[in-house]
Amino acid sequence: MADNQAAAEAQISEALTNWSSALGRRDAAAVEKILPADFMLVSPDGKLFTTRAEYLEVVKNFPGETTVTGKPAKTIVMGDTAVQSGSYSVTPKSGGQTMNFNYTATLVRRNGRWMPIAFSTRAVTQK
Repeated sequence: MADNQAAAEAQISEALTNWSSALGRRDAAAVEKILPADFMLVSPDGKLFTTRAEYLEVVKNFPGETTVTGKPAKTIVMGDTAVQSGSYSVTPKSGGQTMNFNYTATLVRRNGRWMPIAFSTRAVTQK
């Protein structure tokens, strides 16, 4: 069971890393291949995107390339569903302030592949 958990966690981390890399490159076509059509996201400002298509329209208009780095804190796998929480940072490649966020991602395994199905993120405020 521990081997299955470790394998699932590695596949989940890979899926989220691929998504982060595609977002950093502003590659909407790659994002579209990673996310299922029924994907949902709650953005840091509280906006709800209820489909992948709606989210992709926003991705296409992101300004400039960034580096997105993540750090998972906890992953729970229950059969073909998993929830991961953690943090990530977004750093503009052209310089500028790094922004930090916390997230909760729900993933499902479909056709042997882990895919983010729901993602909620919030900005970490500096004190």
